[in-house]
Amino acid sequence: MGFNKRYLNESTLRQVFKARGAEGVIIYVTKADAVMCDDEFASNVVDLVESNNKEDLNNFFNNEQS
Repeated sequence: MGFNKRYLNESTLRQVFKARGAEGVIIYVTKADAVMCDDEFASNVVDLVESNNKEDLNNFFNNEQS
């Protein structure tokens, strides 16, 4: 049995959101045994995923367009 870890950053999370939406981001973050956030954006996304509110997660991605 392995230990799955994910290094999260804004670019990767935006790609996942674009391809799979909020549900995809939730799955991507929660399937790992550990996550390491490379930036503040990723940290905010993990906080939203932990709150389990898809609407807030959608709003965060849509309001933080770069």
